[in-house]
Parts: sequence; structure tokens; C-alpha cells
Amino acid sequence: MKRRTRITSTPIASIPVLIVAACLTPAILSAQQRSIAVDANASVTAKADQLKFSVNLMKSGVSIKKAKSAFDDQKKAFNTTFNVMKFKGLSRKTTSKSISTQPIFPDAGMAMAPAMAFGGGGAVPMDAAESQIYISETIEFTIDGIDKWSEEELDKEILNYVTELKKLSLAPTSGFSTSLSQPGLATQKAFGDAMKKARSNATVLAELSEGIIGKVLNVEQTSGLEDFANNPYAAYAYQMSGMNYGMGGISPTITIQANLRVTFELKD
Repeated sequence: MKRRTRITSTPIASIPVLIVAACLTPAILSAQQRSIAVDANASVTAKADQLKFSVNLMKSGVSIKKAKSAFDDQKKAFNTTFNVMKFKGLSRKTTSKSISTQPIFPDAGMAMAPAMAFGGGGAVPMDAAESQIYISETIEFTIDGIDKWSEEELDKEILNYVTELKKLSLAPTSGFSTSLSQPGLATQKAFGDAMKKARSNATVLAELSEGIIGKVLNVEQTSGLEDFANNPYAAYAYQMSGMNYGMGGISPTITIQANLRVTFELKD
């Protein structure tokens, strides 16, 4: 008797079903993965090596010619002072320039007076007799290498700057502030120390949960570092001791703080 062989084939349509099931398996497993999240922070203090302050030059006139003439005289006197005097580590750059007009109101006797006068009959428009033209320029000063100076030397230099500015009827527009010229190293150390604290805290919590920590699943910055690293002036400020810009309040150090939330894998 002749033996028959039966051949069967698997429908092609069933193959995608198998592929989809294979793709879903890792997602199902990851949903069952346990984790532990901890917050940690660390700060690094470094000695400031820069001091910054700004000065605003501004003159006005009833015509552009008069305003420009007055401004050019002020700028010339300013440049003469700071070109001739040899201030240690000092550099400067212009950060902004502007020309603007403001109406002069005869009743107010000054520019920038209210545009409306209020009386018994309500608001009455006031006509400006003429306009005042203002020309201004903001100059930023940077003093490098202050980390190598004593506090007495720094106070003396700042007093010299303020004295020369007062002779020109000028003053720092926003006080003095210290900074790090290269905050990268301090920033990196703050991050590293925060990560070490996070791992240490997570290890303790994992042991209390009768588990152990595994690899890092996620790291996020909660707050703090951006303000200190990208805008280091937020961490410190020169404290004025009276209108004469007395010394003694400047911060010689800068603190950079890192705040992290770290999620670790939790193993049995």
C-alpha cells in the first residue's frame, strides 16, 4: 500500500499577528519594572574672579544737534578718564545705545509729564510745547582677576572707580556684582556631588524595601542651577552701605547649587 504525505501551509495573514505580539512583550515587561525616585541637592562655593558694574551716559537737547554735541562732550571726558588712568584688570564694552524723544509740557516744566491734566470737567489734553531729544549709551565694566586681590585692594580699586565717575557726575547704575568667569568646573562638581547623594539615599531606601538599586532610569533638574550658572549674579550682590557707595559688603565667593531628582531601577 502506497503511503501518502500531507503537506499543509500556514496562512500569510497569521504572520503579522506573531510580529505584533513580539513587539508588545517588552512594553508589558517595562510596565512591571519597579523604580525608586529620590531628590538630592549639593552646592559648591568658589572664589569670585570677576567684578562687574554698568554706567549710563546720557545727554539731551531740544535738537538732535544740541543733544549730540552734549553727549559727545560727555563721552570724550569719560574716555579720557578711563583711557589715561591705568585701572588694574579693567575692560569695558558698550552694551546698548538709544536715541529717544520726550515731550516737554509748559505747565509741568519738565519732560515726561502726564499727557492729561485732570480737573473738575474731567481729563483735558495738554499740548507739548516742544520735544526733548535724549541720547544714551550703557557701558559695562569688567574687572578680571579679583580672586588674587585682598579685600583691601578690591575696596581701594572700587573706590577709585566711583571717585572718577563722581567727577564726571556719573555713578554705577546697578551697583557692583561678582561672578565666575568660567563656572563650568564648579557646576560639574555640584552635579556630581548631588548625584552621589541621590545614589546614597536611594540605596538606603532600597534596603528598607528589601531590594537593591540598579541602573539610573531618569535624571531631571528640579530648580536652582540654571539661575546660578547661567546668570551667576543671582547668587550674590554688592551691598551698598550708604549713598557714597561705601565698601565692605561685596561677596568674595559664589555658591552654585544643583538640585536633582534621580530615578533608579529597583531590583529584588
